[in-house]
Amino acid sequence: MSPELLQQLRAIHPSAAPSWWPPSVLAIALACGVLLALVGVLYALHRYRRAQQWRRAALQTLHNSDPRELSVLVRRVALHRLPREHVAGLHGDDWQRWLLSNGLDKASAQWLSYGQYCEDARCPSTLRAEIERWLRQLPR
Repeated sequence: MSPELLQQLRAIHPSAAPSWWPPSVLAIALACGVLLALVGVLYALHRYRRAQQWRRAALQTLHNSDPRELSVLVRRVALHRLPREHVAGLHGDDWQRWLLSNGLDKASAQWLSYGQYCEDARCPSTLRAEIERWLRQLPR
């Protein structure tokens, strides 16, 4: 080879690394999908917490209230969870039967129906725990 031809040759330079920008269509679609999934999860979490707000408020009221106010709390929860026509008119034996049929034990249902009006009636020791169990087992 002649020296003139060798001087015309240039050194081999590697090509530049491929750029990340602009991203490919697949990368854009994947990013949009991840973002959409994240928004969906956050929205579902918000709806769940909002749907459970009544339960948290009832449990807080349960632990901070006088035993004579517990019947009002149970009735408020029942009115919130069920149609008004099924609960609003219940009192006495009907209210007690409703409480028994919806998961409260006999002593708690009896005290919530009548005992709070008697001067000598003592609140059952398990009343708060029973109402808390009832609140937690109610359908979401």
